[in-house]
Amino acid sequence: MVIVSTLAACSGAKDLVLGMAIHARILSPDLRKSVFVGTALLNMYAKCGAIEQMGDCRQALETLEGMIQARVQPNPVTFVAAITACSSREFLDWGRNFHAAVIDLGLHSDITIPNALVLMYTKGGSAEEALAEHSSKTSFAKSVKS
Repeated sequence: MVIVSTLAACSGAKDLVLGMAIHARILSPDLRKSVFVGTALLNMYAKCGAIEQMGDCRQALETLEGMIQARVQPNPVTFVAAITACSSREFLDWGRNFHAAVIDLGLHSDITIPNALVLMYTKGGSAEEALAEHSSKTSFAKSVKS
């Protein structure tokens, strides 16, 4: 799919302006609902450090949820982007679901994910969960050093 490849190129080049221009031209309802296009958009915005500019945060989260349901395994960058998007009380439950998916998929050992989870729980107002995640991250780091 040309759009997915082009968005991937924008991600690699961190070309947010071009990526946003492509996003604005995705008019077809079928393309808007495509897990592959949604994933490419999510990755592009995440790699450009602009997840908040994706528009409706729910769209990003629904994209990731669709990927998981379609058995398309998201990479750690995609999860970090989604977890970051969940860094508010409003989206904390979504974040908890993604946290569970990260564990189920065995991606929890990627250091970027636990860091994003601690931040998500902190900004989402759940100090207990942030502390628990930080503690598990610290325990994991100690076991790796041993």
